[in-house]
Amino acid sequence: MKADALDRNLAQVGADKAWAAGRTGKGVKVAVLDTGADRTHPDLEGRIGATADFTGSGGVLDKVGHGTHVAATVAGSGAGAPGVRSGVAYDADLIVGKVLGDDGSGSDSQVIAGMEWAVAQGAKVVNMSLGSGPTNGTDAVTTALENLTTSSDTLFVVSAGNNGPGVSTVSAPSIAPHALSVAAVDFVGGTASFSSRGPSFNGTVKPEIAAPGVNIVAARATGVAIGTIQSDPHYTALSGTSMAAPHVAGAAAVLAQEHPDWSADQLKHTLMSTATAPAADQGVHEVGSGVMNVDAALRQTVVADTGAVDFGKAEANGGPITRTVELTNTGGASTTLDLGATLAAAGAQPPAGIIAVSPSRVELPAGGSAKVTLTVNADGTRSGAYSGALTATGGAGGLRIPLVLDRAKNLAVRPSTAPATPRQARCPC
Repeated sequence: MKADALDRNLAQVGADKAWAAGRTGKGVKVAVLDTGADRTHPDLEGRIGATADFTGSGGVLDKVGHGTHVAATVAGSGAGAPGVRSGVAYDADLIVGKVLGDDGSGSDSQVIAGMEWAVAQGAKVVNMSLGSGPTNGTDAVTTALENLTTSSDTLFVVSAGNNGPGVSTVSAPSIAPHALSVAAVDFVGGTASFSSRGPSFNGTVKPEIAAPGVNIVAARATGVAIGTIQSDPHYTALSGTSMAAPHVAGAAAVLAQEHPDWSADQLKHTLMSTATAPAADQGVHEVGSGVMNVDAALRQTVVADTGAVDFGKAEANGGPITRTVELTNTGGASTTLDLGATLAAAGAQPPAGIIAVSPSRVELPAGGSAKVTLTVNADGTRSGAYSGALTATGGAGGLRIPLVLDRAKNLAVRPSTAPATPRQARCPC
């Protein structure tokens, strides 16, 4: 894949550098659960293996256009526009499940059946650019995602939703603890106005990572008038967290090629901890850990046991709150990391003494682990939402783990007020 005229979104996430290193997702099975796909499109012709229809339409032909665009962003060959656009993991083994019908919607049972099928097919990564609105996390699809991840170790990458900029608007099943929830940014990293924000109703830190999702050009299904059709009618531009998620799903496949023995959590946590840091005015509840950088993820060998650290709600004069993070060196050489942490309200300077890290330096032999203790003391600080990061710098590259704290004012609606049963899953998301 030549990248001399590469589309901006692909360069923005470091895909070209991953390809230059020979990492293209080869040998990794990725499932796209959506409105089907146009198998005759130049970017998808010969790229799709197994297919299954769960909508009763009789096949996976994409009459909406959403699934074709998403599938090509994950793993399209780029044959229709050589050197300009392709999927992030253009050599991955792509399979397609049609879980959303020709009206762009689908039932919980259809989506769950597709998820189960993808796992049974051996998919390491599943892209779900769909959602049904916020819930308290007990809805059927969110529950199924958790159960399937636990039993199969498959990573589900799910769009956060297009209900921003209001808070607590992240959709199910993106709110599932094990899902990798994806927000959308523009080409300069600014949060897309439509991108759903956290915190989630069920207490998870969502969204967790961001990727380009504004005016993304990818494959257009034959005869479908969707988005802004380009001068080459094989392509169209769409916006949404639906467009952001497949960038991350492709990156997960590329990372799984590099580390075939890594768990779903290791893939997720590494993608999060190597993301490009958010701008000063962007909080964790907007873009999670920041914009995904697959090149940085490939170079990272130290993995955290968490994607984000939530200190919960700190009452006035409530005393210290502690959390522990374990770091593991998966590489073949020892490494030393210097640790630091920040925590502040959006746009404000960090209050003195609000967070401490112990120890401040760790030495990790090959295969070794170390626990790091974070202590927050928010007494005397102003109320509101705080965010920041635990950083680890050294020979293994940079590691950045998002931190969140609610200082005596919970910005999220309490879980009991969110519906347990979502609306139908829909695209675009």
